[in-house]
Amino acid sequence: MNFIDIRHSCFQADQDLLQKLTGLLSKQELTTANKFRQPALRDRYIQVRGQLRTSLAEYLGVQPAALEFGIGTYGKPYLKQHPLYFNLSHSADRLVIAISNLENIGIDIEYTQPRTNLRALAQRCFSAGEFHLWQQLPLSQQHKLFYQLWTKKEAFVKAVGRGIVLGLSNCELNLPAAQTFASLPAEYSPPNAWQLIEFWPTDTICGALVAPNTQLMLTELT
Repeated sequence: MNFIDIRHSCFQADQDLLQKLTGLLSKQELTTANKFRQPALRDRYIQVRGQLRTSLAEYLGVQPAALEFGIGTYGKPYLKQHPLYFNLSHSADRLVIAISNLENIGIDIEYTQPRTNLRALAQRCFSAGEFHLWQQLPLSQQHKLFYQLWTKKEAFVKAVGRGIVLGLSNCELNLPAAQTFASLPAEYSPPNAWQLIEFWPTDTICGALVAPNTQLMLTELT
């Protein structure tokens, strides 16, 4: 059966762990890490890459440092030489990694912080229909729905490997439930070919997973 595992973790200010994870990185990853001027950002990058290597290695029974990665046509990273796929996202102090035998998976989490420019962001990222319905909601509901829509749109464009260049407003959801797509760019239609899964790692972090609409076993691991 097809499977997707969502692995949850928190960033840690642990120098021993950081040193261990640093030892797993490739030369290219170390070069990237050293380009960060802010130590906190450098340490976070090391933890993301190190945790990704550690997680994938557990499935494959290989050493984390032995894994090799490539970059797809539109910039989506993939694992070389192994039929195992992944996608990841991090926000605030949380990291989530989705691992699957399915190639086209995408995951996104966002800290639901208050934004002064929420309306402008919604107008840019929502379809005309979504924006019209969103504006009619009370402010408290607007805030929650914004992140529910945002994460699902982000997860979709990550699943197909195109990123936001595809246009978040071109990925429209059925409202008010926002549990299925109403329309998508033609090359990824029909909308019911995809399934959306909403999850909340914490009360203030909204998450979404997008995958092909097939039977699968979903497991969340902490």
